[in-house]
Amino acid sequence: MNAEVVAKEPAEPTRGVGQAEDITAVLTFLRVSLHVLFAALLGLGLLRISVDESLSTGSLWVGWITGMLLAGVYLFGTLIEHRFATGTLKSASLRSFVSAPGSVLWLVLVMLLWVGLVLHHPDFAWVAFPLYFLQLHVLQRYRWISYGLVVFSAVVVAMAPALHRVPYSPAQIVGPGIGAAVAIIIWLIYRALYAQMQAQQAALDELRRTQAELARSQRAAGRLAERERLARDIHDTLAQGFSSIVLCARALRNSSAQQESDRLLSLIEETADTNLNEARNLIADLDQTDADIDTLLAELDRLCAQTTQLPDPHRRSAGLHCRFVIDGDPYQVSAEQQQLIRRVSQASLANVVQHASASTAVLTLGFHPSEITVDIYDDGVGMAADTPTGYGTRALQERVAEAGGTVTIESAPDAGTVVAVALPRGGTAPERFESERPRP
Repeated sequence: MNAEVVAKEPAEPTRGVGQAEDITAVLTFLRVSLHVLFAALLGLGLLRISVDESLSTGSLWVGWITGMLLAGVYLFGTLIEHRFATGTLKSASLRSFVSAPGSVLWLVLVMLLWVGLVLHHPDFAWVAFPLYFLQLHVLQRYRWISYGLVVFSAVVVAMAPALHRVPYSPAQIVGPGIGAAVAIIIWLIYRALYAQMQAQQAALDELRRTQAELARSQRAAGRLAERERLARDIHDTLAQGFSSIVLCARALRNSSAQQESDRLLSLIEETADTNLNEARNLIADLDQTDADIDTLLAELDRLCAQTTQLPDPHRRSAGLHCRFVIDGDPYQVSAEQQQLIRRVSQASLANVVQHASASTAVLTLGFHPSEITVDIYDDGVGMAADTPTGYGTRALQERVAEAGGTVTIESAPDAGTVVAVALPRGGTAPERFESERPRP
């Protein structure tokens, strides 16, 4: 009647826990076998009194009524315990009945009915064997009391022949004692198996919780990484493009010359078109991954030309002149590195336009045997060594670090700034770039 020893099958079997499932199956088989054995021995006793011609009709009826009462009480208790163990028992009064002293009173009633049957006919004595386990089960918290009750039941079985004046034999004395000892041993094995099953189930539950927590953490990390990637891409492409459009729009508002207005309008249209293509690539996750090195070089050349055409936000008459330089013989590089070079160039030149107050900027792409370098130089106002970096600079450093490269920033007040990026070479065999480019 104590629900904590009822072996339950896991609601959701999991691969890799076959041993725990095997133990659960063994415990379930033992429990069901004891119930079947009790019913068989009780039925055998009722059958024997039915064919015993020495019993009167009244005595036969007393035996059957007592036997059916015992069967009903036993069935009631086992069903209530099973429903309690599986969580389907809703009645509060019945739930309290499962725990002591309700279960103890139930056991006392079962024992009284059984003793009454033994006094009625000796063939009911062998129902004691499944009752041994019932006593050990219900009184498991009171181990020595349960052992004493088992010994008492064995004594009742041994005395049954004498109570009915049946001749004694050695087996009638030794048999109950052996049965009691075997029952205790089997019970101890049952308890050990159950404890092992509980330990494995606890470990399995902890593993499931850990796996669920790990999965949640990985999903959260994936979302954060994707959010960070999108933030970098938006900052380096769309945000910078919109900043350029805003600069052009402000300059257009203040321009009175028709030729300059037309140039600014064309630049706004070109920048907006580039931004639109960038947005489509971000949505489709294309990022020009199939472009060859010639396409990348042409884009960087066009980026420098657009940077030169942008209005000067610092209202200097000379404006900013930006040029693109190739150092070494170009060779094909991976799509990921092409994309990183593109983003580094966009972000760095945007910083030059917004903050440097420079008259000259040089974007140099170097092709070396073991690495690819991207250097962005400007002759602007520079910055002190302890100047805090903004989001764009931090994002650039994180991008390059993730690709296994390095970022070095050299700057001083009124001495300009150099952003030097070095990436390990990850492309294919060198491939000559035929277009003419200015070289340092």
